[in-house]
Amino acid sequence: MKHTKKIKIYYYTSLREQRGCDSETWKTKTETLKELYVELNQKHHFGRVSIEHLKVALNNEMNSWENTFENNDTVTFIPPVSGG
Repeated sequence: MKHTKKIKIYYYTSLREQRGCDSETWKTKTETLKELYVELNQKHHFGRVSIEHLKVALNNEMNSWENTFENNDTVTFIPPVSGG
């Protein structure tokens, strides 16, 4: 049985603009970082930012989308940054 986990999520650049905030606390039963992003995308409609173009950090360390997370972890989604 999957347990509900409460995590802190941080958004940067275009995701922050689309979400309208730079962070939030989220309750989820998802297991992997990829499942979490899919769930958030369905809720917040981040359609412009494809998962293939994102980086993800778990507790301030870059991670694979297939990694799992625990209750009270911190997840940061980092879209590509353009500029010059």
